[in-house]
Amino acid sequence: MKEVKNVVAFVAVAFLLLGALFGMNIMSFMFGNLQKASIDAIPNPVITITNESGAFINETGYIVSNASLSTFLGGVTIIEAFNRTNAELITAANYTVNSGGNVTNASVTNWNNVSLTYSFSSKSGVRVAVEDSNNGSIQGIVSYSAGAGTQFSTVAIAITLIILIVLFLVFWKSFIAPMMKGAKSGSKGRNFA
Repeated sequence: MKEVKNVVAFVAVAFLLLGALFGMNIMSFMFGNLQKASIDAIPNPVITITNESGAFINETGYIVSNASLSTFLGGVTIIEAFNRTNAELITAANYTVNSGGNVTNASVTNWNNVSLTYSFSSKSGVRVAVEDSNNGSIQGIVSYSAGAGTQFSTVAIAITLIILIVLFLVFWKSFIAPMMKGAKSGSKGRNFA
């Protein structure tokens, strides 16, 4: 009867070790397939600012105030530029704007008091959240998985299984077998049961 208990205990521990190995393989597969979320498909809203005052158009350039926002993506388009001194419309041929929002003059005339109406692309809330997850904790898992491979190889599984079985047998021989012998002989030495 004792031999049956030994075999049952041995089989139970062996299945636990196999379950742990299988779980490691599943986790490696899951983490190995994580990827950075693509932000290219996320639509970005276009925001329009009407009559931004304090602007100027000269050779050094005026950077629109929203260019300093963390959600600013660029793509600035001037809709209207007014000279606030005489309420005269400044035509598009008299200024240029780059995607970063720097407005400079394209003629010899400088305007020191300008009101700008412009639009620009901004990051959506979804895009900000995806960028945060790409740059945060998931990035660490992705980097680890890329370095470690996506799954254990067959050889690695076999080697790991052999090491676990050898460790189990050493543990069994050192601790469990002496306890069982002590239980058979009635010894109280190492019998913890």
